[in-house]
Amino acid sequence: MTKTAELTGVSAAMREALSAWRKPTAVHDRGKVLTDVAVALALGGDCLADAAIIRAEEGLFGAVASDATVSRTISALAKDAERVLAAVAAARKAARAQAWAMAGDDAPNHAVSVDDPLIVDLDATLVTAHSEKEQAAPTFKRGYGFHPLCAFLDHGPDGTGEALALRLRPGNAGSNTAADHIAITRDALAALPSISASRPGRKVLIRADGGGGTKEFLGWLTRRGVSYSIGFTLPDRMPMLYQGVPEQAWQAAVDADGDVRDGAGVVDLTGVLRFQGHLDGWPAGMRVIVRRERPHPGAQLRFDDVDGYRLTAFATNAVRGQLAVLELRHRRRRPMRGPNPDRQRHRAAEPAPARIRPEPDLVRAGHARHRPNRLDPAARDRSRAFRPTMGTQADSAAPVHDPGHPRPARTPSPAARQGHRTLGRPRRQRPPPPQPAHQARWINLTRARS
Repeated sequence: MTKTAELTGVSAAMREALSAWRKPTAVHDRGKVLTDVAVALALGGDCLADAAIIRAEEGLFGAVASDATVSRTISALAKDAERVLAAVAAARKAARAQAWAMAGDDAPNHAVSVDDPLIVDLDATLVTAHSEKEQAAPTFKRGYGFHPLCAFLDHGPDGTGEALALRLRPGNAGSNTAADHIAITRDALAALPSISASRPGRKVLIRADGGGGTKEFLGWLTRRGVSYSIGFTLPDRMPMLYQGVPEQAWQAAVDADGDVRDGAGVVDLTGVLRFQGHLDGWPAGMRVIVRRERPHPGAQLRFDDVDGYRLTAFATNAVRGQLAVLELRHRRRRPMRGPNPDRQRHRAAEPAPARIRPEPDLVRAGHARHRPNRLDPAARDRSRAFRPTMGTQADSAAPVHDPGHPRPARTPSPAARQGHRTLGRPRRQRPPPPQPAHQARWINLTRARS
């Protein structure tokens, strides 16, 4: 990672971008500090203190700032967050342009066209917070944390995604907020080299799930002239509309390998929805493609399944291409699944606080009692070893009480005669409660008469 940062110019671009915030007497460069923090996060860290992972390898990562210096750097940059974020975004864009130029024919923007555009995936994820943090709130999954919105560049079925932008949001942020989708799309378009953020054109495809299927967001994409493939929510009258679609109108759907998938089909339902008035207010030129498929074996059926088929739809402004190819391109969207647990194996799992998800304390240290004969199998076996078997008991040395005679009185112990407990602190004698004045006079008068 450090070699890649040097070759692509990330380190140099970050040092130059953040030079305005460096003090004359500072030892560590601001850009170097942020680069080290990014490397520590890529190695599995989740806080600023995890920079200790790379601080121990000075020969490989160079001089790494201390935890106090890292914290002061973040605090100083946070005071001018807007300018700092713009400078960091410009540095990342310059490094991305250099990396794509070095890739040559393998670059993502090589030979892009309307039929083979740059695909930007938009999706949200959930990040759990184990303590009170800024903007942490309950999530729709009954958790507690954050709900950031991410933008990744898709490198195709044989590649991985490339992070373009990310917007931090509280945990109770909406999934279909058009303003957030517009803001993250602007940041993603501005991060693409050789692409005009104001008029990117049809060579860029914005792909999202049903959370982005709003009239405001699709209208904004139409005005920017970009291609889109967004999940679409079917109307409640879909079972009645489905019955009106002839069987010969359905085309065979394909799987990820391009082979025909049994029991699946696609159809363009734009005309039917527009005739029924379900597309009023949506942008012009939008097409709605519906896919039907038999649920997988063992899957639970839903109330909106029609004739045993599960119906899903997406909206697109593509005018060329077969329906099966367009539907496969939309289905290849890579959803965000949150942090990768394989990268967090160096850190022990942190239990959630009791305030977030209370759990009963099955064992309490203050009330735990040691019962070796019941809890410890070895102790139970040892106690059984000293117990004679049935029919071989010897006469007990202690006398046996006859039920026909009264039980002899026990002699109290000295501690009991003195009013103290055998174990623990001595019993405290509480004074009698004070009596009201009229009751005290009545008692004194009664005693005097007697």
